[in-house]
Amino acid sequence: LLPELKQSFSIPIDLFYDVTLATLVEQNFGSAKGINDFICVELSNGIGCSICCNGKAVVGSNGTAGELGHTIVDISNSASRLCYCGKPGCVERFASFPELVKSISAALDDNVFSNIKRSPDKPEITAEDIRLAAENGDQLCRYYIRQVSSYLGAAIANAVMLLNPKLVVLYGHMLALGDYFLDQLKTSILENVDMKSNGKSLDIIVS
Repeated sequence: LLPELKQSFSIPIDLFYDVTLATLVEQNFGSAKGINDFICVELSNGIGCSICCNGKAVVGSNGTAGELGHTIVDISNSASRLCYCGKPGCVERFASFPELVKSISAALDDNVFSNIKRSPDKPEITAEDIRLAAENGDQLCRYYIRQVSSYLGAAIANAVMLLNPKLVVLYGHMLALGDYFLDQLKTSILENVDMKSNGKSLDIIVS
């Protein structure tokens, strides 16, 4: 695609994966203006990450740098089913939004008490359903939000320790899970970061 675009237009052109574009947007128009070292973390159906080091987007050898969702956070559970990428223990296997919904749905199927009610007219569980239940003290939803946050926090903290960013920018529809989720996630990140070095000046914000 790139040679064709360069031939068709008389302006400089670069191609990036969609997740990498988040870094460029935040750097030029958003929360990371004036910051040279930061990461953007997508919390959605998948878990993505884009990286800015020394003011430049890091793309890697073939453009896929920042595959946070397919880094390993748990190799201890041999009974765990494989991630769709073929490996065990991936972040996305434990902490993406579809996996959160699967966990809650399985608990409801086992008749675990929850304020979330499913019906033939509304079989799907939404982020709004989970948020409202968690805000009202629903133990089932809070349990799985804490579990998801612990895996996500460990993965993001690993990226922080490796890259030493000044800023972590969070975005994606999992943030619709609300303040309880966000508080648990921030706590988990900071618990897994070396506060003597990387954690001292680290900011964690929502895009």
